[in-house]
Amino acid sequence: MPPDLTISEVQNLAMQEFNNPQTVSIVFGGGAGGGKSFLLGLLTAIAAKQYPRTRWGLARKELKSLKQTTLATLIGKVHPVLGITENDYKLNLQDSTIEYSNGSEILLLDLTAKPSDPEMESLGSLELTGAFVDEVGEVNKKAYDVLSSRVNRWLNKEYGITGKVVGSCNPSPGFVRQDYYDKYEQLGSGRIQRWPNGHVWVDGERKTAYSVYIRSTVLDNPFIDDNYIENLRRMPPQEKKRLLDGDWNYLDEDDSLFSMKLIDKMTVYERPEVLHNDDGEVVDEFGKLKKFNKYIGVDPSDSGKDSTVVTLVDEGIITDQFEVKSPVGKDDAIGFFIASKLIAFAEKNGFTKHLARNITIEGNGIGASLRDALRVMGWNVQVYMATLQTRNDGFYEFMVNADEGKIKILYDVIEAGNLLRQLTAHRYDLDTGKPRITKKKELRQLLGRSPDHADSAMIANMASNKMKPKNISSYIRW
Repeated sequence: MPPDLTISEVQNLAMQEFNNPQTVSIVFGGGAGGGKSFLLGLLTAIAAKQYPRTRWGLARKELKSLKQTTLATLIGKVHPVLGITENDYKLNLQDSTIEYSNGSEILLLDLTAKPSDPEMESLGSLELTGAFVDEVGEVNKKAYDVLSSRVNRWLNKEYGITGKVVGSCNPSPGFVRQDYYDKYEQLGSGRIQRWPNGHVWVDGERKTAYSVYIRSTVLDNPFIDDNYIENLRRMPPQEKKRLLDGDWNYLDEDDSLFSMKLIDKMTVYERPEVLHNDDGEVVDEFGKLKKFNKYIGVDPSDSGKDSTVVTLVDEGIITDQFEVKSPVGKDDAIGFFIASKLIAFAEKNGFTKHLARNITIEGNGIGASLRDALRVMGWNVQVYMATLQTRNDGFYEFMVNADEGKIKILYDVIEAGNLLRQLTAHRYDLDTGKPRITKKKELRQLLGRSPDHADSAMIANMASNKMKPKNISSYIRW
């Protein structure tokens, strides 16, 4: 690093950890304006210049965002302070590469999880010295894990350097919180925390490897424009907590029904594994025929005004949610339209008419027409009648089941945003001895829409965990 280059105290900590041969992964961040992108660019450029012919990955969830932000910072801010001129490198936007005059390369990588490549095999052939991920909280865990497996593959032994993955982030739900922030918090928080993560060979000795979380907010950045800080202070309360304060519990209030910690506890990253025998039948790990364990919860549109939301629970995991936009017309016609969409989705996921009892719909309003349409078509589904009390009990029990580990949410559903926003908007009190949940009318005003995704998930949980009157006052007609 040039001797006249001035960086912040936390950026210097990150630099030290990057140069520590026993550190294998680093996450740096916690708020906006802390110098995260500049740090990643600085580390990337210094490493590429220091070690000729090495190969480094610079990644973000979307390549377009990477080029517009991270790459712009690297070329526009980092290169000048390091004395790197246009004659010292070649930028090939078509191939998404930067090649320095010493033969080192930076590969610009897209970490979007595509349906056509669920195992991220597009990253599988990479051979990297190390990797850097901007806004790692936006990235799918599978992509992060595959990228992590591709470091230590290019001239590491020759130079005696430990390949590592360095990520920057703002607070968000997902694996970064689980794998980094929660451990950092358990160890006492502060500016930096390190914890063991396997082993690494250093100078011929097998030593303990470490992962590191370094907390940085805009207030740790002495070079930031004061007006940028004032901009953050004017933001809405939740975004202010997240981006100014670096608060990972930014969605929480004292009376939150679904806290960020609970959402974190509910989050999983893999769909349930499906095993088949030679006859194509679904079996368990011991080869025995497996009982069908999928459930659907449906929150029908309110007289056709909102969308109908369908939630699938597979092996105790909310794996899918989709919306059905209702046409304009009479309730009967709308009911048959939604019914046809629901049946197509159910059959795609292995449901038959015989298994229709694993589907529960709300029977109020347009739900009555949907129920009738389904039964005319031979699908005798269960019906849940929503009242103030049944909704209170249903959501409170949903929270209890989540805390007990009986219901999980696939990260893809969390990432979509609707369910996360709606669940974390729910508040509760027990002043009367019974749970009282935020009313739908209040949620509509707060969210700007009906909390259909949350209601659909609650109904699906109700069906999945067989909530009957004996253990909850919600009334389901089984």
